Amino acid sequence: MCTSIILFRKSHIWPVIIGTNRDENLDRISKFPGRHWIKEYPHIIAGKDEEKKGSWIGINDYGLVAIIHNRILNDNVTNKSTSRGHIVLEVLNHSNMNDALQYILNFDRFNYNNFNLLIANHNECHWIKHDLNNPKLLTQQLEEGLSIMTYKDLNDRNNKKIN
Repeated sequence: MCTSIILFRKSHIWPVIIGTNRDENLDRISKFPGRHWIKEYPHIIAGKDEEKKGSWIGINDYGLVAIIHNRILNDNVTNKSTSRGHIVLEVLNHSNMNDALQYILNFDRFNYNNFNLLIANHNECHWIKHDLNNPKLLTQQLEEGLSIMTYKDLNDRNNKKIN
């Protein structure tokens, strides 16, 4: 399962530092970050999943970063056909945090399997949790400091990858 470590400090010269891996499907072919969608998303630099044509992490020319992880819990495995990797591209298609958040809070999430999404810029960092068992998206603005996102809840101390 993928893991992202996020260090968020608003007043620092490097306000957002992210370390992440993509180890869920090691055999899945992907491309290094680049402008792979020059016609559809010319302002986005991201890794490209060659199978589903989306991305798991990217940044846009306006300084907005997005990372998505699959949420895999024993009691809620589903098989939705729409790739979550397209969520990253749609979020990064916005030029500011407010528009990106409005998009994600109003899109048709029931076409997607469960996910954890991080959206960040130099001034804000948000975690969005989509769980089909919950009627609403959960959103949480991160405090400054260190956070860890995996396939479970943000900073879940019961997760063996964190604790």
